[in-house]
Amino acid sequence: MYRGRDLFSLGGAGLREVRGREIAMVFQDPLTSLHPMVNIGRALTEHLRYHLKLGKAAARDRAIEMLAEVRIPIPRARCRPTRTSSPAACASASRSRSP
Repeated sequence: MYRGRDLFSLGGAGLREVRGREIAMVFQDPLTSLHPMVNIGRALTEHLRYHLKLGKAAARDRAIEMLAEVRIPIPRARCRPTRTSSPAACASASRSRSP
């Protein structure tokens, strides 16, 4: 039950309305939950555009706000599209950032 609704009875379309907008899962291990080929700006804006129906610019602005709220340094730069020369280069870059 969530807010008086039986989630098991909602079905596919009903669950899609709830997922991401009202309920979401936030995985805590970035090495297994973030895709090395997708920067955080794109990951956040895709979610905002799909679930909240925001336009591209509004989703980018909101993603920047969210990164700033959790004190990610230089949030605007983190939301810029990135170009990598190859999947191997991207994987190498993500390994060098891990603790």
